[in-house]
Amino acid sequence: MSDIELYYDIVCPYAYMAAAKIERLSQQQTYNVRWVPILLGGIYRHWNAPDIPSQTWPKSKRAYAALDLKRQADLAGVKLRYHPRHPLRTVKAMRFLCAVPKDKLPSVSLRLFQAYWDENQHIDTDDVLNQIAVELKLPIDLFLSNQAKEQLYKNTQEAFDRGVFGVPSIFVGQKMWWGQDRMLFVEKELGSPERTWPAAQKTGRTVEFFHDFSSPFSYLGAMQIQSIADRYGFHLHWRPILLGALFRNIGTPDVPLFSMSKGKQKYLLQDLYDWSQWWNVPFRFPDIFPVRTILPLRLAIIDPSLNEIFYRAMWVDNRNIGSEDVVRDLLKENGKDAEMLFHKIPQAKQQLIDNTTRAQQLGICGVPSIYNGQEIWWGQDRMYDFAQALCKTKTV
Repeated sequence: MSDIELYYDIVCPYAYMAAAKIERLSQQQTYNVRWVPILLGGIYRHWNAPDIPSQTWPKSKRAYAALDLKRQADLAGVKLRYHPRHPLRTVKAMRFLCAVPKDKLPSVSLRLFQAYWDENQHIDTDDVLNQIAVELKLPIDLFLSNQAKEQLYKNTQEAFDRGVFGVPSIFVGQKMWWGQDRMLFVEKELGSPERTWPAAQKTGRTVEFFHDFSSPFSYLGAMQIQSIADRYGFHLHWRPILLGALFRNIGTPDVPLFSMSKGKQKYLLQDLYDWSQWWNVPFRFPDIFPVRTILPLRLAIIDPSLNEIFYRAMWVDNRNIGSEDVVRDLLKENGKDAEMLFHKIPQAKQQLIDNTTRAQQLGICGVPSIYNGQEIWWGQDRMYDFAQALCKTKTV
């Protein structure tokens, strides 16, 4: 039985990173890896997803994704250059892989990834695939066999049946993780040491943390950011924003979760619980969602100590912080002067608008987002990357 199963398509750069990481991991720890070539386009069509999801993203998200892709590629140690005709149809390349002997599949897969993502070769053509076959001492025209066609169909059908909605999808046993940046969960499941933080130091920077109580990932990030600030000695500036207003301004659905396929929605909930366990913080998805958070956001501008109170109320205690009565109860329970805070709300209205405007101007496309004065990191899953970059930059 395989320790790891990797579902992938050469057309995806994140699958390239995952493949490179898994091959290194298997060599270091002698894990048994089952490589499963599939057709990503078939996966998308099965879930009624667009063939090129990024084409539906707003401009700011595409720009951030390009920046983050470069960062992740550098960390993974792979060279990425987009093919001028990306995305190429990879059906022949994936059939080629389905015909390769299993013991050669890792090396041949990585060679095809390199050919596409570093050398920008036309891996959708017979000539290029046969050149690679000759180079690797394999028979030519492997992609033409009926067995290869049938195996690719079988692999892709198997992926549907297991809930795969994108690549890379990585299984340990029956549990799936999606994305090369979830390899930390894979390694943890296999008993590898957990990721460590860069050595503590005093950076002396000012860091802005853009957030909204409406986001569960913002909750997870908010529960970590202060301890990271303490570890690296930066001044933390909490910036509550109206996420819904930002989404509307940049052209994102008000509640992205509702626009996702059922498979992706199911996985998203698993991902939230995985991260809550990773960060060792309690979490439960609330009964009422989404919640209008404008009132607690304004109050948190007046008193930043309310950030954790409101986050825990919504994402741990299942309380509707969109209700004024609930908010007043929370203030009273935590020894806050509710009347004084409510009296100051007019002072916070413009600041909340200004924070949201600033987020949009910086190119922020979601929360939590961290800005260190030079670059943006989006997502609580980028905390380690942010810390590494923070320690490499000069103190200001």
